[in-house]
Amino acid sequence: SVVAVRVQTTDAVYGFSEAVLRREVFGIRGDTGQDDTLNLSSGYEQCSYGALTFTPLASETGNDGVSIVDGVVTISVDVAANGNSDGNVRNAVTDKIKAVFGSDMQAVADYWMYCLPPGTSGSWIAYAYINSYISVYNNQWCNYPSGQMHEIGHNLGYAHSGESQTYDDQSGMMGYSYSQDDGPVM
Repeated sequence: SVVAVRVQTTDAVYGFSEAVLRREVFGIRGDTGQDDTLNLSSGYEQCSYGALTFTPLASETGNDGVSIVDGVVTISVDVAANGNSDGNVRNAVTDKIKAVFGSDMQAVADYWMYCLPPGTSGSWIAYAYINSYISVYNNQWCNYPSGQMHEIGHNLGYAHSGESQTYDDQSGMMGYSYSQDDGPVM
């Protein structure tokens, strides 16, 4: 199961609603009124011929009345995004999730996607930890299927593809990531 975390800091919030995030990651229409046929769930299902699917965590309520609904939760942290490092914001989000849902995050969900608001320092897009369960996205990059699949691929243990340098392979999910909502289909 996967949880997409809509992060709100003291001065910014990930730029899209929970409903939009749910649609972009899982393809669930919800109250947006639109289908999203290419997303994390459908991309892995297509690439693996149905052998690997990512499903949203149906429902979980933690402390303070914070609830995960259909794989999405909003987490508010007491740090600023603007000018702060993504690492500081990421750590604050992890601490808050553990305080709300318990210290063993993988007992709640297999993978956690942090959708950070714009404004953190540096010009980064997204990153994830190899053989881990956390991936981190800079605002709208949480909406792009090739970025989602690439970063979750790192969580699954995949390295970058490329013959001579990192990202020179544009044919698969572990190469170059595209800032497109419904493409490319790989």
